[in-house]
Amino acid sequence: TDTGYLVAGLILEAASGGAYYAEARRRVLDRHDLPRTVEQIGRTFPDLAPGHVGEDNPFSLPARTAEGDVMAFSPQTEWTGGGYVSNSRDLARWAKILYEERAIDGPYLEEMLNSGYRGDDAGATYGLGVYRADSPHGELIGHGGWFPGWRSTMYYHRDSGIAVAVQFNQNELDFRNEVRDALLALLLEQH
Repeated sequence: TDTGYLVAGLILEAASGGAYYAEARRRVLDRHDLPRTVEQIGRTFPDLAPGHVGEDNPFSLPARTAEGDVMAFSPQTEWTGGGYVSNSRDLARWAKILYEERAIDGPYLEEMLNSGYRGDDAGATYGLGVYRADSPHGELIGHGGWFPGWRSTMYYHRDSGIAVAVQFNQNELDFRNEVRDALLALLLEQH
C-alpha cells in the first residue's frame, strides 16, 4: 500500500541518515541517467502536460489540474508512495534497468517478484512494487500509476528485453494496457 511505502521511506531515511529525495537522486536518478524524473516538491514542473480529471472526481479537484508548468494543488502527499514526475522515456529506461537487475548491486528481482500479494484477481500478482501481468505477448512485469489528472504504466517483457511506458494526461478512461500491448506488438515486430 502507499502507507507501507511511506513507512519504508521513514526507515530508509533513518538507515541512510539522509533525506529520501536526496538519497534517491544520488543513488538512482543521477546514476542511471533519468534526467526528466524529478521529485514532487512544490507545484512547478517543467514541460508538464496539464492533467484532466473526469467526472469521477472524489477529491473535488479542478477539472484541469495544471496551467502551464504549475499544478493547481500540491502533489507532495505522495512522497515515497510514488512522489515523482517523469516522462515515458525515463519510465521505459527505468523499467529496463530495474528489471534487468542493474538498479542496485546484487540480485533482487526474484525477491521483488516472489514477495507480496498473491490474489486471484485478473491474472496479476503484486510483489514488492512490481506486478506480474499476463498479456497477448506473454508475461510482463512492471507497475502502473494514477494521480488526479494522469495515468501511467511501465512494463518489461523479459523474453525480448523490451521495456515500454505510456502516459496519459487524463484519468477518466483507462486504456493503458491496450496501448501498452499495441506498442509492445510493434516493437516485437521490429526486434
